[in-house]
Amino acid sequence: MVDTWTKVGGNGNTEEITDNWMPELKEELIGKYVGKKENVGKNQSTIYTLEKEDGTKIGVWKSAVLEMRMKEVQVGDTVKIVYLGKQTNPKSGRVFKNFEVFIKSGNVEAEAKTVAKKKSADKQEKDGKDMPF
Repeated sequence: MVDTWTKVGGNGNTEEITDNWMPELKEELIGKYVGKKENVGKNQSTIYTLEKEDGTKIGVWKSAVLEMRMKEVQVGDTVKIVYLGKQTNPKSGRVFKNFEVFIKSGNVEAEAKTVAKKKSADKQEKDGKDMPF
């Protein structure tokens, strides 16, 4: 069976992280998303944890782009994160680290949760807009 990856746009882990990912341009990290820790380190940042096939746990420090993309990822999903390098926002001129995030298809339960979450969010948004007053 061929793996299919679905690109996505975004939890607590208490296990030891083996290493932190320091990506090179176009480098990929693939693993099962096992959670995130918040308020870590001197900057009180967030670190996402992926478990690779060999059981190694890798930490990925949050960035604004990564946080947005990880909102659709559920604990237990197999994820591929691709580092696209530093880019400049044309509007603000600010430099940021850009990533693509993919969820492996074939995990029916995870896909059903993602669909249900999107439907619930859409319903809440719609319900708020359809108020007669």
